Amino acid sequence: MIDFIKIFTKDKDSLEQNIKQNKNLATTYVLDYRTGQICYPCRSYQNTMEARITNKIGYIKNSLHKYHNDKKGLNPQNYSDFTYCNLCESISMLETDFRISSPDFGMTNLEFGLNITVSQSAKDIIDKHLLMYNFEEFNQYDTFQGKGSYKQYNSSDYYIKCYDKGLQYNFSKHLLRFEIKILKSRMLNKLGIYNLADCKNKQTLKVLFSLLMEKFENMLIVDDIPETLKLDPKDQYIINMGKSSIHWKELKQKKSKTHYYEKRLEFIGLLEKYNLLNIKYEMKSTLIKKFELLISN
Repeated sequence: MIDFIKIFTKDKDSLEQNIKQNKNLATTYVLDYRTGQICYPCRSYQNTMEARITNKIGYIKNSLHKYHNDKKGLNPQNYSDFTYCNLCESISMLETDFRISSPDFGMTNLEFGLNITVSQSAKDIIDKHLLMYNFEEFNQYDTFQGKGSYKQYNSSDYYIKCYDKGLQYNFSKHLLRFEIKILKSRMLNKLGIYNLADCKNKQTLKVLFSLLMEKFENMLIVDDIPETLKLDPKDQYIINMGKSSIHWKELKQKKSKTHYYEKRLEFIGLLEKYNLLNIKYEMKSTLIKKFELLISN
């Protein structure tokens, strides 16, 4: 569900006063050694959440999921299930810790994602089967020297990320995370998200989930072709070519828009014909079930 957030207030003086008055918060300022003057930015921490005050604005950021676990005396991680009730509780705790009101804090960054258990290696799915986003190459890909695996597609207002959560935390189970991080308030506003309080609205969460699934549908996730499967030679050629982002880039540059999209439909049709979308269908079903579970609890 909702994980990382970045919220802000233009009434930075009130936030700063709240921080100063709360002795439980670890707060630091910048000191100018030449003048002895205390300068901005001011930073204050409560568990894993950070508040920062500049000379113009105040904001609070970091993972609500990790913050909730840390407040409960658990390991500050985000691989566990984070339910709707957990989300609402974490927002209430944040309001108490920093003495704020959630409707008064605008939303500028928000991350929405789900951890799902898959039937095969999440690393293999990402490395071998997750080929493209919207028939374009991923902008970022890394294996962290064998300690992780992720692919990311960047847009101006958001990025889409898929990574091996189990490998990140050395789990034996196949745990995969799929998420969208929205980077601009203009996109959040279009979704009906203006402030922190909106995150407690179930309809808002359903809108975010619909967006996540819309982006998931653009993921090209293709099964291996079984050795026993006999393909028509022409179909096999189209499938092999279709797995290359270079092929689609060249096709887009050299052919008409109509031709390009016809070829995309032809390629997807062949994947369906030869039953090569099972991994994607499994992930889609699991994502839907996980969201229904989390929002109901």
